[in-house]
Amino acid sequence: MKTFKILAATIVLIGFATTSKAITPVSETTIECRNEMKNKLTLRVSQSDIPWDEQKNTEVVAEIYINNDGKTNIVAINGENTYKTLVEKQLKNHQMDKEKFSGKTFICRFQFRKN
Repeated sequence: MKTFKILAATIVLIGFATTSKAITPVSETTIECRNEMKNKLTLRVSQSDIPWDEQKNTEVVAEIYINNDGKTNIVAINGENTYKTLVEKQLKNHQMDKEKFSGKTFICRFQFRKN
């Protein structure tokens, strides 16, 4: 009988916990937030600073942290050296205007194509 009461209490608590999470509204999904961030940062980065004969088909992957002030900080970056420095230079202290990004880390992939 004691085991049955403990089991019943556990099931009730699990039920309350799962329904409370399901009822809580989500302001925006993570995927929408990630896509919006990717679009904003992709528009910010271009390879126009690199001479045409030095351009390559490559990509740069960066882990970007948005601090509480909305400024971007590059935590880690991976890619070809010329393009890594280009992305670092263009995103250095870039200001994000929405508070929903502050305090979050994003992984962004920047693809560059030779014209």
